[in-house]
Amino acid sequence: MSEESIQNPHDQLFKEAFSHTENAVGFFQNYLPPVLPLVLFQGGATWTADLSLSGLIDIPDGLALYQPEFRHLLVDLNHINADELKGTLIVRTCLLALKAR
Repeated sequence: MSEESIQNPHDQLFKEAFSHTENAVGFFQNYLPPVLPLVLFQGGATWTADLSLSGLIDIPDGLALYQPEFRHLLVDLNHINADELKGTLIVRTCLLALKAR
C-alpha cells in the first residue's frame, strides 16, 4: 500500500507513528492491556482439549511460523468445591450458577 493510497487520517497517524520502532515498542509496552485467555469449563466429563492454541488449530506448515502461540487458563469447575470459590459476590454467584448447570 503506497502512502498516497492511505486516505484515512487515523490510518496515516498510525502508519507514521509505528514506522519508528521505538514508538511501536513503547506503545505496546505501555498502552495495551494484557490479555488472559480463560476457559471456564463445566461439562460433565474432564477437560481433554489441548491448553495451547497451536494444539487446537491445524495450521499448514508454511504458516505455522506466523501463528501466535499462547496457552489458555483452564478453570475446570468440576474439580472445584463450592466452598473453595473465591472472588466478589457476583463472581461467586456466577460460578455457582455454572456449577449447578
